[in-house]
Amino acid sequence: MNATAAKDRKQQERDRKREAGLVPVQEWVHRDDAERLRKYAAKLRKARGRSEA
Repeated sequence: MNATAAKDRKQQERDRKREAGLVPVQEWVHRDDAERLRKYAAKLRKARGRSEA
């Protein structure tokens, strides 16, 4: 069995996303605005033709 450590799998995932041109973004918003921001981010991904989460 080829077991990969969780940290290695997560790093590989991050590397794949970076290679796809994605960048991590962290933003603090009020809890009442969080869902609206998530929906907007989904709209941006859809406009790009990507469905990555």
